[in-house]
Amino acid sequence: MRDDAATHGVKMAFEIGTLAYLPLLLLIPLFWFTGQKLAQVVGRKRAFIAITLRSLVIACVVLALSELQFGWLADRLAVVYVLDQSDSISAESRRAMLEYAKTSATRDRNEQRQDMVGMVAFAGDARIETPPYEAALPSRPTISGDQLNADATNLEKALDLAVAAMPPESRQRVVVLTDGHATAGDAQNAASRAAKHGIGIDIVPVARDNAGDVAITRLDVPQHLDAGQSFSGRLIVEYQNVDRSAKAAGNITVTQTTIEGRRLVLSEAVELSTGKTVLPFNHVIQDPSMVTFHAEFVPKNRSDDRHHKNNQVSSYVWVGGPSRTLLIKKASQPGEFDFLVETLRQQEIEVEVRQSDAAFDSLADLMSFDSVILANLPKAGGDSAETIGGLSDRQVDMLVRNTQRFGAGLLMIGGPDSFGAGGWRGSALEAAMPVDFEIKNTRIRAVGALMLVLDTSGSMDGQKIQLCRAAARSAIESLGSTDFVGVVTFDSETKETIPLQQVNDPRRMKPALSRIAASGGTDMFPAMSLGYAKLSRVDAMVKHMIIVTDGQTNPGQFDQLTRQMRQDSITVSTLAVGADADQTLLNRIASQGGGKYYAVKSPLAIPQIVLRESRRVAKPLIYEVPEGMVPLKSSVHPIIDGIESLPPVTGMVLTTPKTSPLVQNLLMAPQPVDGDYPLLSVWTYGLGHTAAVTTDSAPRWSSTWMDSPSAKQLLGQLVRWLKRPTDGSDQYDVVSHWKNGEAKVIVDNLRPDESTNDLIEFEAAMIGSDGEPIPLSLRQVAPGRFIATAAVTDPGSYFVQVVPSDTRAPIVRGFNVPFGIEYATNAHDTTVLHSIADAKPVGGQPGEVSQPIGSKQTAPSLVNHFRDGLQRHATMQDVWPWLVFVSCLIFLGDIGNRRLTIAWPWKRKNLAEELLAGDRAPRPVDRLSRPTDAGQPNPATKSNAGVTNRFESDAAAETTQPEIDPRPYTQRLLEAKRRARANESSDKYES
Repeated sequence: MRDDAATHGVKMAFEIGTLAYLPLLLLIPLFWFTGQKLAQVVGRKRAFIAITLRSLVIACVVLALSELQFGWLADRLAVVYVLDQSDSISAESRRAMLEYAKTSATRDRNEQRQDMVGMVAFAGDARIETPPYEAALPSRPTISGDQLNADATNLEKALDLAVAAMPPESRQRVVVLTDGHATAGDAQNAASRAAKHGIGIDIVPVARDNAGDVAITRLDVPQHLDAGQSFSGRLIVEYQNVDRSAKAAGNITVTQTTIEGRRLVLSEAVELSTGKTVLPFNHVIQDPSMVTFHAEFVPKNRSDDRHHKNNQVSSYVWVGGPSRTLLIKKASQPGEFDFLVETLRQQEIEVEVRQSDAAFDSLADLMSFDSVILANLPKAGGDSAETIGGLSDRQVDMLVRNTQRFGAGLLMIGGPDSFGAGGWRGSALEAAMPVDFEIKNTRIRAVGALMLVLDTSGSMDGQKIQLCRAAARSAIESLGSTDFVGVVTFDSETKETIPLQQVNDPRRMKPALSRIAASGGTDMFPAMSLGYAKLSRVDAMVKHMIIVTDGQTNPGQFDQLTRQMRQDSITVSTLAVGADADQTLLNRIASQGGGKYYAVKSPLAIPQIVLRESRRVAKPLIYEVPEGMVPLKSSVHPIIDGIESLPPVTGMVLTTPKTSPLVQNLLMAPQPVDGDYPLLSVWTYGLGHTAAVTTDSAPRWSSTWMDSPSAKQLLGQLVRWLKRPTDGSDQYDVVSHWKNGEAKVIVDNLRPDESTNDLIEFEAAMIGSDGEPIPLSLRQVAPGRFIATAAVTDPGSYFVQVVPSDTRAPIVRGFNVPFGIEYATNAHDTTVLHSIADAKPVGGQPGEVSQPIGSKQTAPSLVNHFRDGLQRHATMQDVWPWLVFVSCLIFLGDIGNRRLTIAWPWKRKNLAEELLAGDRAPRPVDRLSRPTDAGQPNPATKSNAGVTNRFESDAAAETTQPEIDPRPYTQRLLEAKRRARANESSDKYES
């Protein structure tokens, strides 16, 4: 590379990428050496032009092959200050950092060199505060830490962003102001990447405040216990203070949390000295469950504890024991499933009954049970707007994941509020069951029609209209593909938002729902009339209308319209939203229309109520036979082993078995249509089993089962088959823990037969609070030992699942990432900071580490961050395309020089003179043009008389007439041209 003159901090430069082709330039002197022979043939001037053009062609081609680049070398310097804004940095220290950056840039930036300065703020995330530009940093009192995830520190992300923000035509340096306590990322790798690009890094450490701080660093408990087993745990608390004699008083508690609730394990008043304090405790857990232990320190004086987010920590314990089953039912079913519960308990299956509104709150609660039963449970239930409720979508997802990922069993028992009749169509629960919740047999006419009439007047604006849109979406998704649905909206005018049509694909209707907006007045009667007209013309077994409004409507003949709807078998339910609605009218419409009236105080209940009412359309899925149906065995399975026959049932919910080879239909109904509908279907879903019993286990449809030994045997065998498999803790020891942003899982094979240790394979995954699995790769590090690691920085609870290939029984452990890892220590990590600064940039010098700055320290002497010592960055561009283009143009010029002769005006004059003087005759042209008539004067004589004086003098001197050349005309003309060209070439050499 070579430099040229500098201009405003930028210098011209060129670079040759490949030197191997440069010797070809020696062909140029060879061309000039052989040029003498060429001159003898074509003349000196023409030969000179030809050699010059060919030399240029060779030079262009050789330089193009050598990858010649031209560019600019930057002499100016770009400095980006990177400021730590995490919670471990106090407000005073942040102001000191900002003042340091502004003072340093103002003092040392070289304006003549056009130095540039910028700023990046970071914590868990990074953001460009000021892009590099040719001016001082703007004056500001503080930097906003919004959207930076201040409870973490990711220096790697900040360095990468600073490098990306660097302008290309400059030397580059990053100045990092931080306490060195990184909780995420790998800053040393980022520094190495920056050094490869020639970017230097200076470090300005930020000292933490001298205020004391208490942190609970560890809560040690066993990860696996048996029910009733006592254990010893310990709590490690650390108090840090510059004053080594200082103490911090407060109270420490340890609590145990299970699905049954919270229980106090330890409560102790303590006075902590600087350093670490260990608090042991003993405890016994009586019931099998996934237990969470939570420890917390509460200071007596807040001034003794600067940060409070590091005052708590949690840990998990898996407590094994007898198998347990959770039965979830709706609140309005007291005693309905006593027969089922008593039957299972008689067979030594422990059952716990919970209502759907208080079933479970987390995946850890579900882990306490080996199987879960949903007994005639609707997706949304309740008899009034106040009691409406059910399992949330989040709880349903946890139920499904508990089976799919952790091997628990899931049983769905039928009834008039279950399966498709309970509004479960299109849900995650349907995907987990072995049956689809709609009828796909075209011979069964089970079609419903739903019409939603929604008030979109101005009073519905805001939350109400948003919830109405959500309610309509949920209702449409709960219907079967062959059901009909329509949406009519009204304000002062009536609009058919979605014409009455079969559902087929609910996604097609979402755009129309999203366009519903609130405006205008309230006129409900035309909308209700339009909805009735549409429903009356559709062929469906069940027709239902839902009206949602919040205001007083214009008068109309509502009573007459409602009676007409009842005569046509159309029911109507009404929702009066808020106190301003015409509750009297809406209550009368629902009463006369055979529906239900809801006085909705909170708009949040609208989606659940609409979903509950939409279940009326699913009534055709309920099939009842008063005389009874005898279940037919259709397969061989351990669940029905030893069962010869079962008593008849009088009803069921119609479903369709999934078309999967994993589905086994064990019991079929003889009706309707030749037994196409299952009474009991099972399959394997993920690591667990699920089953669907489409009849109930209650007096309504299966009262004959209550006294049947075979029915009781069937229910017991079914629940035992469903339960979670034994976790294999006697064969494998699994330990999971978290430290410094990394989760580690260790699996040890406890079996003595070491010959099989290396043949075992594992499926492992880690599941966080969001429920999404994170795959883990277990690698073998020793005979029988396997280890997997994963970066984990987000606070929360995590489960680890390990599935051995030989047992296929999931082993579950857990760990907790505490809040406040940003405050785990008060000392800045100078070792890491020095290693970052020591990363030597290409062509430059390593960075410098200045004295720490802090809120209570005097500012150190400023390091000149705009000093030299960095490689100039070149902005190079390939020029070979231009060289190739120019060489082609020159080559064409060379061809023209060899092939073409241009008759310039002055050349024509010389040629005429040569032709006249060639034969030394006074009128040679006349003789050539008229050779047979020598006696007559030639007209050309007068015109050529004044060409030259030489012709005139020669003619006057001669007294005798020259002889006429007897050669043919064409021969004499060619000879004259040759003489003219020879004379022209001699003139070129002379010139």
